[in-house]
Amino acid sequence: MVRRKSSARKRSIRISEPREETSARSNKTQNDSSKPSTSHHKSKNKSTRWAGPSTKALMEIRKYQKGTNLLIPRLPFHRLVKQIVQEFYTTDHYSVFRMGKYALEALQESAEAYMVQFMEDAFLCTLHSKRVTLQQRDLQLVRRIRGHSDVINR
Repeated sequence: MVRRKSSARKRSIRISEPREETSARSNKTQNDSSKPSTSHHKSKNKSTRWAGPSTKALMEIRKYQKGTNLLIPRLPFHRLVKQIVQEFYTTDHYSVFRMGKYALEALQESAEAYMVQFMEDAFLCTLHSKRVTLQQRDLQLVRRIRGHSDVINR
């Protein structure tokens, strides 16, 4: 008897139509108590879509590409910036260092733009090597290609 390797089952995500509000349903049933209600049952013509395992990831990508809001949480980023600034300026004159709100937001915006551009370049390296999975060597190759003029390589 030959043993075969069992293949992993693909998980699927069920995407269905949004449900009606429960209060609207209860109002309909109270008003039309004499008539049999058929709105509770889904019709056979409307079929639910079954999505593959990568659909959720693609939906997240589209969501973040449409939006213009910042992806890194604001407070942890500001704490990190203040910690780094305090490490550089520990002399007596700069023991209290204050930064404006808009300066921190501009710094966060530029940091996120840099990281997004860096990841895009790394993913291009991934596609060039005929893969779809981003690996550490792609990030290292991008740093090497950008050279010493890049901010991260200084």
